[in-house]
Amino acid sequence: AGTTGCGIGSAAVASGQQTLTLSEITQGDGAYVCTITFTDSAGNAASALTLTSFTIDNAVATPTETTAVTTPTNDATPDVVITTTQAGTIAVGGTSGCGVGSAAVSSGQQTVTLAASGGDKAYTCTVTFTDSAGNAASALTLTAFTLDTTANTPAETTAVTSPTKDTSPDVVITTDEVGTIAVGGTTGCGVGSAAVSSGQQTITLSTITQGDGAYVCTITFSDALGTAATALTMTSFTLDTTAPSVTITSVATNTYVNAAEYAAGFNVIGTTNAEDGETVTVIYGVGAGAATSTCTAGSSAFSCQFTNAVLEATNSDAGISDGNIVVHADVNDQADNSATTAVGFAIQDTSVPSVSETTAVAALANDNTPNVVITSTQAGSLSYSTCTFGSATASTIAASSATTLTLDSNGAGGALADASYASCKISVTDDAGNAGTVTLTTFEIDTAVATPSETTAISTPTNDETPSVVITTTQAGTIVVAGTTGCGIASAAVVSGEQTLTLSEITQGDATYTCTITFTDSAGNAAGALTLTAFVLDNAVATPTETTAVTTPTKDTSPDVVITTTQAGTIVVGGTTGCGIGSAAVASGQQTLTLSTITQGDGAYVCT
Repeated sequence: AGTTGCGIGSAAVASGQQTLTLSEITQGDGAYVCTITFTDSAGNAASALTLTSFTIDNAVATPTETTAVTTPTNDATPDVVITTTQAGTIAVGGTSGCGVGSAAVSSGQQTVTLAASGGDKAYTCTVTFTDSAGNAASALTLTAFTLDTTANTPAETTAVTSPTKDTSPDVVITTDEVGTIAVGGTTGCGVGSAAVSSGQQTITLSTITQGDGAYVCTITFSDALGTAATALTMTSFTLDTTAPSVTITSVATNTYVNAAEYAAGFNVIGTTNAEDGETVTVIYGVGAGAATSTCTAGSSAFSCQFTNAVLEATNSDAGISDGNIVVHADVNDQADNSATTAVGFAIQDTSVPSVSETTAVAALANDNTPNVVITSTQAGSLSYSTCTFGSATASTIAASSATTLTLDSNGAGGALADASYASCKISVTDDAGNAGTVTLTTFEIDTAVATPSETTAISTPTNDETPSVVITTTQAGTIVVAGTTGCGIASAAVVSGEQTLTLSEITQGDATYTCTITFTDSAGNAAGALTLTAFVLDNAVATPTETTAVTTPTKDTSPDVVITTTQAGTIVVGGTTGCGIGSAAVASGQQTLTLSTITQGDGAYVCT
């Protein structure tokens, strides 16, 4: 009995301790005070037992979220404020990692400290409340939040151009969240604005006032929660605000541009401290008459070539006119600093001297230092080619002036060797290096002559008043015959080789003659006189005398007779038939002649 709703299903009890299950209370939640009245088996009823009052509670309320977790948050144990209508316990679930430190809660508004142990990510946590009676409320789904305890280092998308002349250069970085940056590193590195957005963006560094040099800047990014990322070390760059230098040292090697160089092309050479590989631009001339060439700097120097095609393309394909030429050279360094333009000058002279032979060397000369006369339309220096000779008389020639040059072997007066000189050239080179050349008329120098030799002498004695002599010469030329009065020759011309010369008629009579021959070659060189073998001209003869007659009578059929002659010669014996002689040769003076054997028999003989 007791409070309405108290009852029991079975009334029988045993003796001793036992559990009684009350009847189902259908009156709902509330406080109940039940009584038990015991009656034993004999029917005796005990006084009523008032049970300890109890409350039936089958209802529970889901907590409410009063203040959500801040999102994003870098707190791995974030707080959430909830309100419960009862005391009890809570269980936290939801996204993996959601948890709670303490499960007991009181009734009313309270702060619950969660545990987000799943690392940085989005969390949707649930809170399930169970009251003191063990009634579990429906789960409360908390407002989602993101745990973010790290910040990513920005990426350098586009580095600062290096070298650069920009004292406030740009760098492009990419961040994956908004935040702020701090720039450090080399003194001078800085940034004007610290706020950055998420994604790719251009950061302009603060103006660098420390001057030229190498800079390594760092960027430290902090996200909106204040979490600082590892510093990004930017690609190093060099600040270079100093202009390079450039100079022109030579145009076509000697400041002159001559015809050959204009036709073949020439170089403009100079120096620069711009980096290797930088483009040097050279302008030859001014205005429409200017030609341009580019080349690359290397090892502090440059050499830009001007080809004939480039030069001729100027002035509407008319080319560049001769005269004084202004030359400019420009270069930018890698930081794009421009050099002060270098200015140089050149003299273009493409006119070639015209050289002519005014008076040639004699075709055949016996002068070892002959003269030639030449004329040039321009002044210049003289040089010689093909033939080995020079001239000590002049090293230069004036314009349009006939100049006599004495040719020699060494330019110092040495004698030219005997030889034929063909295709010999004399050149006149003007100040620009233009060379005009004349080819000299072929000439021969012959200063050597050989004395003829006597191949066959004149017979001596001779009764020929125009005797002949055989001589041999090594050259053609002329001869003069002299010596003993009477020696001479009708024709003075001789050929080279062996030849017979007939002397002029000797009218001086019988005598001994010693003639000389003097030979002169075609060049006029006279040889030493050849003295011919002496000869005797003899046109007179004396009759021999009978010194001792043949003994008479004689029995000798080949008798002897002694005669005397004034000359050597031959005899012929005649007279009476049978007179004769075996040997016809006789010497000069007295001698015995033996007549031939007389076969005609005895008799008188008169021999001659």
